[in-house]
Amino acid sequence: MKVCFPLKLSAALPFAICGLDALLDPQPHRERAAHLTAPAEALGLKPLRGKDTDRLTRLTGALLIAGSAALVRNSGPVRAAGFALAALQIPLALANNPFWTYADSGQRRHCFVRCVNHLGPAAAALLVGKAAAKSVKK
Repeated sequence: MKVCFPLKLSAALPFAICGLDALLDPQPHRERAAHLTAPAEALGLKPLRGKDTDRLTRLTGALLIAGSAALVRNSGPVRAAGFALAALQIPLALANNPFWTYADSGQRRHCFVRCVNHLGPAAAALLVGKAAAKSVKK
């Protein structure tokens, strides 16, 4: 199945824009990443602080841009690009929508719905990556 360019672009563009923002201005991303400190510690992971968070934010931004470019251009392992974008989107959706931090059930539900909505691009990247990989093999 050949995947048309507008479909690939619409799947990749949100990742590229977020990646560019993270690469150029990591500060707001650091503040949102702080939401993941408690869950990381609960899993036995040492949370990142300060400059380490900025480095990881910029690295994530660069990966989002590279994955988006690979998805749109059908260059390199396009299926892996779709998978990488989807895998990166999950912690980003959680950091941007920390529904577990709200005591009020209405606010928690609203934030949870936003979190689930942020997972939509992950599904799109997986589907486009898989379909595009099939078209590259032919």
